[in-house]
Amino acid sequence: MGIVDEFSMVIRKEMDFTLEASYMERFRTNFAGDGRVMIPKVYWKYSGKLVLTMERVDGIKADRVDKLRERGIDTRKVAHIVADVFFKQVFDFGLFHGDLHSGNIFVVGPERIALVDFGIVGRLDGKLKAQLAEVFINLVSENFEGLIKVYQDMGILPEHIDKASFEREYYDIILRYFGRPFKYVSVGEILMDYIRLAARHGVMLPRELLLFDKCLIELEGLSRLLFPEANILEESGVYTSRLFMERYSPTAMAQEALQTLSEAKSFISRLPGQAENIMNKIAGDRLRIEFVHRGLEDFIGEMDRSSNRLTFGIIMAALVIGSSLVISTDTAPRIWGYAAIGVLGFLIASLLGFWLAFQILRSGKF
Repeated sequence: MGIVDEFSMVIRKEMDFTLEASYMERFRTNFAGDGRVMIPKVYWKYSGKLVLTMERVDGIKADRVDKLRERGIDTRKVAHIVADVFFKQVFDFGLFHGDLHSGNIFVVGPERIALVDFGIVGRLDGKLKAQLAEVFINLVSENFEGLIKVYQDMGILPEHIDKASFEREYYDIILRYFGRPFKYVSVGEILMDYIRLAARHGVMLPRELLLFDKCLIELEGLSRLLFPEANILEESGVYTSRLFMERYSPTAMAQEALQTLSEAKSFISRLPGQAENIMNKIAGDRLRIEFVHRGLEDFIGEMDRSSNRLTFGIIMAALVIGSSLVISTDTAPRIWGYAAIGVLGFLIASLLGFWLAFQILRSGKF
């Protein structure tokens, strides 16, 4: 249901053109000083929730490689611009176009592109941006241990996760990529493999990470269509290295230390009140402790099966004993010279015995 709700929310947002127009204005502001990027102007007077009127874009779709080359456009430069603009959105602005397929990217000049359709937009906070930067840096340096740590920090690890199995499986995945030339390494595939692994182990990943991975796969495909030697890891290097250095700069570390002290102060100030609340509940017999039993479902089921078999055994024994007593009398009617009721009891006991034996043999527990 969570995936269905997510798609439902995205579809509703895409149908609200007022929201899309607001995003377009935000992106126009972000790229106002960048001559490589055109974001169409919104005509608010003629726009609303159901209608979006914007500046006309005259250009060539980014995947029309032959047409671009006919116009004398260097597709290698276009591939670099597309990748650089995407990473600038992610690591500089923390706000990125979430539907970056070739139909939403137009080449409007030798070294200029236009972006359209801002119905899906991703947002990254400072922590997630820094984590993504570490992912790219660890990929370049082939730092497996660093990758594992960052990936675990990016998701919410369930209590029951087998960390040794998780790390072993991811190590096997990474070995398929490390050691290759960068041009043969797909960052999108690496992230997708991790997402599949996380799903198998019940790791909850943030929505924005999934959206980023989708865009990265689209970006890699388009970049290598424009220029087969395109290297996404190299394109990201300028931004990830700078962000990494900024994160560990003295100023950033001092700010982080101040934030930690502020959180500690807040915790300490709340502690006496919370302790008093607990003591009041204890004094008033209102303190409740809930125990969650794990792994007892199979035990309870086995107890039920055992008790049922025991009950059948007792019934069979009673039928055998009762039938034996009846057969020893001269009670009529009689079958084969024996009391019919006694014979019937033996037959029922035999059927119950065969059924119970069959169930025990089928279960394999005997």
